[in-house]
Amino acid sequence: MNIKLIALDMDGTLLSSQGTLSNKNKEIINEAMKRGINIVIATGRVLSALPKDVIAVSGIEYAVTSNGARVVRLEDNHSLYTNLISEEKINDIKEFVFADDVFLEIFFDGDVFVDKYCLEKVDSYNLPKWYSDYVLKTRTPVEDLKETLEANLGAMENININFSSMERRSEFLEKLKKIEGITITTSLPHNIEIGGATTSKADGVTQLCNLLSLKSDNVMAFGDSQNDGAMLSFAGLAVAMDNASKEVKHLADYITKSNDEDGVAYAIEKFIL
Repeated sequence: MNIKLIALDMDGTLLSSQGTLSNKNKEIINEAMKRGINIVIATGRVLSALPKDVIAVSGIEYAVTSNGARVVRLEDNHSLYTNLISEEKINDIKEFVFADDVFLEIFFDGDVFVDKYCLEKVDSYNLPKWYSDYVLKTRTPVEDLKETLEANLGAMENININFSSMERRSEFLEKLKKIEGITITTSLPHNIEIGGATTSKADGVTQLCNLLSLKSDNVMAFGDSQNDGAMLSFAGLAVAMDNASKEVKHLADYITKSNDEDGVAYAIEKFIL
């Protein structure tokens, strides 16, 4: 094996269930970088919501954000590549996503925006407590989200819809499946994430590999959720966490320990160090 790049999902993978980077994972990714391995963040999170304790690790140069919609050089937050939702498809989607009973988030220009009124009553949407706490720390409130969307139609990286009811989620999913030219994925049981026609973490990592003159065989990728699936299929060595979904585990070459057992460190030690 000739691994030159390790692509790491964040939530449920590199980060613990408390959303923190363990000392063990930090130690091992530092050791991998000393051996010339590129450590790349590959996340559904937008640039502004990247964990500070991860991007503070010296040597991590790149991040694939918003499920691959934006590839960023972390030194100066310069966008190396974007793969956005088309304006035409945004117009199709906006006809029904602005519903009172869903918590809607729009990603553009490296930030996440939500309706101020919805953010103020986020606890009423019956979302997991950790997620409500997370959005309160990382989202930018606006007075009129629909107006904000319409003013930035050509910049949309991702649209994230959160549901308190799985039945309501299923209704939205059926509507979205009828719209061609978008990707639909998820990273949490309560959400749907909408991207551009070819947006995926795999696409973002591919573009970064092209920049670095690497091939898929040079990539080791870690993940736990549906939005990691394409990236795992692309990678020469695909690693699923023990806490991953069954679908993701079926795509993996190896299943490591869980995110709360330093599964990333365990697999890097096993295959790289």
